[in-house]
Amino acid sequence: MNTFTVPRYKIPFFTEIANQLVYKQDELNLFINRPFSIESFRDQIGEKSSFFNHEKRNVLVKVLDEQYKTLSESSPVYRNIQLLKKQNTFTITTGHQLNLFTGPFYVIIKILHIINLAEKLHSEYPEYHFIPVYWLASEDHDFDEVNHTHLFGRKVEWNEFQGGPIGRYDLSQWNELKNVLHQFFQNQPESKIHSIIESFDGADLGSATRNLMHFLFEKYGLVILDADNNELKAEFVKTMQKEVLDSFVQDDVAITNDRLILNSIKPQAFARPINLFYIQKGLRNRLIPDEYGHVSIAGIGTFSKEEISELIEKHPGRFSPNVVMRPLYQETILPNLAYVGGGGEMAYWLQLKEVFKSAGIPFPLIQVRVSIQIFDNKIIQKWKNLGFETKEIFESELKLKKQFLEKHEKSNGVTNQISNHFNELTDSLRQLSKEKENESLGTYIESEIVKMGKQLDSIFGKLEKNKKQRHDISLKQIEDILKKVYPEQSLIERKENFFGLLNNQDPIACIDLLKNNLNPLEKDLICIQW
Repeated sequence: MNTFTVPRYKIPFFTEIANQLVYKQDELNLFINRPFSIESFRDQIGEKSSFFNHEKRNVLVKVLDEQYKTLSESSPVYRNIQLLKKQNTFTITTGHQLNLFTGPFYVIIKILHIINLAEKLHSEYPEYHFIPVYWLASEDHDFDEVNHTHLFGRKVEWNEFQGGPIGRYDLSQWNELKNVLHQFFQNQPESKIHSIIESFDGADLGSATRNLMHFLFEKYGLVILDADNNELKAEFVKTMQKEVLDSFVQDDVAITNDRLILNSIKPQAFARPINLFYIQKGLRNRLIPDEYGHVSIAGIGTFSKEEISELIEKHPGRFSPNVVMRPLYQETILPNLAYVGGGGEMAYWLQLKEVFKSAGIPFPLIQVRVSIQIFDNKIIQKWKNLGFETKEIFESELKLKKQFLEKHEKSNGVTNQISNHFNELTDSLRQLSKEKENESLGTYIESEIVKMGKQLDSIFGKLEKNKKQRHDISLKQIEDILKKVYPEQSLIERKENFFGLLNNQDPIACIDLLKNNLNPLEKDLICIQW
């Protein structure tokens, strides 16, 4: 296995704001609590300690014990859950939607990132415990975003739309889906992948996702939290009531958005007058206020803001935060120090500093997850056979083809010489017309120069076309390799499922290998060749 890194800013797949969050977060002090660094955790621990009390810890542990009913006491996950009772224990969190069968590869990367970051922090602060937590975004309702995955370049879909929070979806016809997944690996009957597929099961999609991730990451002590829970929502009641009565999130986000724009940063998330949903099985509808102080919920009815506030008090589990309020909920119910996510995801956190301040909740450290590009050994060997170095695979297709042709064609030097001679000739002709001081002669000569230039361009075009035809197979190979390495003009981590990238290798061993090569403090793109 070969590993190397490439600076993100040399690759076109990362946004400017994502790169700034990675390399120059100290320039964003106006929008964050403190820049991410190992040293920053000391102050973050002090701030979070004063906010997250024993009562909050007891509620969290009680809910986790209920969600992990069958967990053995010998499990590293059980140990970590019990550690959460202690005031010197904190969490490092990432989260994602309930994508089918782990979804794109970067979901695996996110989880390994927080696991390794927690281990790194424990070595730096041995007097504290740091628990990696995976937040199941089970309350999301955008089914089209999560009902599929891509294996070996093919799209696998689960077309069972039921409406409402996705985590509550019943697993009807689930065995049919698992059979489809098994078929992708039918030539590997002894592989552990079949046990992994079987673990992807449960009473609903939320529990199935938990079971799958637990199967993969239990030995690392990963705690998986489904926050679609009435007791946890009870901890968030006051913030939800404040949102209904004061619409504070939209006001605070608007203030920060103006600051972002002044700093040439485009706001990512849209804040509404009320950033809550009403949920029940099959339904997740927005709370929509009107100018008269009433709040409408489609399919439920119209209420006064005071009535909604009372309903939140009595039934907090019926309410769900949207994308801009979810971070507040997370930081209310977890003793969390840092949130790790993708570049686009972390960009919307930059809109929330004032929101956290108004809610009286500590703003966590934020970090963009590492990115990993996996290269198949066979692909890299084909690439090298074309005469390229591995790192050159990040150049543009146009540049690579031009480079290939220049390397394999000696005619380029000749055409350059001809171009130089032509320029010398035209310069001499122009000078001759000046010496004759004849305007009509100068016009004639300039006209003929243009004609000769077009003829020369035509000749060069024919030569270039002939050159490409002679190397058509190799140029097509360049195209095909780049399409495999960058599906849909993006890094493979954002498209392909991890289990389709393993080349018949043991999937559990590959996760271990990834973990061993993932430095959670690495800023550059990590490239792994296997």
